[in-house]
Amino acid sequence: MDATHLEYLEARLIALELLFRGMLSGLVEDRPDPLGDVDRMEDEFRSTVGFTKFGDDDERAERIRTLVIAMVNTNFAAVRSRALRQIEIEAAGKTRN
Repeated sequence: MDATHLEYLEARLIALELLFRGMLSGLVEDRPDPLGDVDRMEDEFRSTVGFTKFGDDDERAERIRTLVIAMVNTNFAAVRSRALRQIEIEAAGKTRN
């Protein structure tokens, strides 16, 4: 398969995003308060993203910052959803026994 450079970059970003989601989900899965841990991680991200420089062009930097925040919010929502699903599965298993 001959992928273009842009396709390679897109596939790489998707793989990194899936890896990120999987790692965070695995980190919180067995914690006593997985949703609280996801909230804490999200709060830590929010407190540091404001200090990150996204280039020299203020207009472009703000667009990139907005996109980064939106993507990270989407990822945390996905991790939160997976954690909630795991909680529901465990709760369903306990009610059957």
